[in-house]
Amino acid sequence: MIDEGVTEIKVSFNVSKRWLMKLSAYKKLPKITVGYLDTASINLVDKQMYIEGFQSKLVKDTSYGGLWEVGFSLREF
Repeated sequence: MIDEGVTEIKVSFNVSKRWLMKLSAYKKLPKITVGYLDTASINLVDKQMYIEGFQSKLVKDTSYGGLWEVGFSLREF
């Protein structure tokens, strides 16, 4: 089911263990404020969103705690 007019942003990137811990804390929050470029209006927009589908996996083991691949969706609250 797709909700028309509801913003969803899918993201994935590689992070350090430190950033993995920060993002893991954000996923537990009921909502966060996200600023992004709305490509339809070409304006910067702030919206209340929540994180869903959070996944992480170790890409490379390092002496600094590893390099982690993180992916999730930001969905408008």
